[in-house]
Amino acid sequence: GIQGARDFRVRVLGEEAHAGTTPRSRRKDALRAAGAIAQALYASMDDVDDQVRFTIGEFIVSPNSASVVPGRVDFTIDFRNSDQETLRRLGDRVESICTEHVGPCRVEVKQIRWREPATFAPQLPDLIGQAAERLGLPHMLIPSGASHDAVNLQKICPTGMIFVPCEGGLSHNEAESANDWDASLSPAPADVSCTTTTSPPGLSCERNGPEEQRQVAEAGERNPEHRGERVEHQGNANYDAPVPEPELTSGHTTYRAPVKVIL
Repeated sequence: GIQGARDFRVRVLGEEAHAGTTPRSRRKDALRAAGAIAQALYASMDDVDDQVRFTIGEFIVSPNSASVVPGRVDFTIDFRNSDQETLRRLGDRVESICTEHVGPCRVEVKQIRWREPATFAPQLPDLIGQAAERLGLPHMLIPSGASHDAVNLQKICPTGMIFVPCEGGLSHNEAESANDWDASLSPAPADVSCTTTTSPPGLSCERNGPEEQRQVAEAGERNPEHRGERVEHQGNANYDAPVPEPELTSGHTTYRAPVKVIL
């Protein structure tokens, strides 16, 4: 499945003042207050099992002048976990922690997203595991820390995600690297055809043959503007070939389901 997430925007309001003439006792330093809030938030989110994902990824100081006491700080909170109760319990503490550590300043907290954890139906993850077994590939079942399109697709059709190892586990970084061996051996969606055969849907899966692979290659020739295009996705590999849309059929209804390629 996919982790749930709660996102917040926090604004700390102080008072701009001269850096050289204003004593500490009279300052309403928004940056100092925001720093105290951030430290308290990090401390509250640290867990023994290291399962909580808590990030302050954006931090904007105003007026951002060397000789002016900061009058405003805006920052974001990205909080994720696979357990809905943990999301509720820790997320509900964010505003009170901000208020407790704001000092002489004021603080405004706004929640901008609360997405519950998603649990995939077992059909497609099981088939991906079976494909890896047939190919002799080591594999393991893991929750996804990133959502991608799968977080929405799983609401309407069987969904799975495929990841390949990346050196050092590094992602969202220019130094991220997946070697050709791992990327080429992955049972990618482009090499697998999936068709529902029962209702509720079950999936049968078989590896595409040379003809299907030839069609994929020809699609790249017809759309050269997409060839070699870097596609950002979890797993840190680049999939250069276009991916055909598999048909997902349930009963007498056929759905054309776009698939996010995640290697």
